[in-house]
Amino acid sequence: MFGDRPVSIKEEYQSLIGGGDLVVTDQDRLIISLLQPQRLLEMTRMFTLFDKKAGKIVARYQQVFGIKA
Repeated sequence: MFGDRPVSIKEEYQSLIGGGDLVVTDQDRLIISLLQPQRLLEMTRMFTLFDKKAGKIVARYQQVFGIKA
């Protein structure tokens, strides 16, 4: 998450979490895991349909994991 950012930003974030001023929620974890570059590229390549009438249709995450299972 902080790979392309300055070390000072990561340290500030960690100090906020350590001090209890910032809490990592389940939603934060889900968003980070969903938007990993390899997963996002896979969803774009394998689970996006372009239709002339409806436009762009992207599979919901339940459909993606169901198909992969």
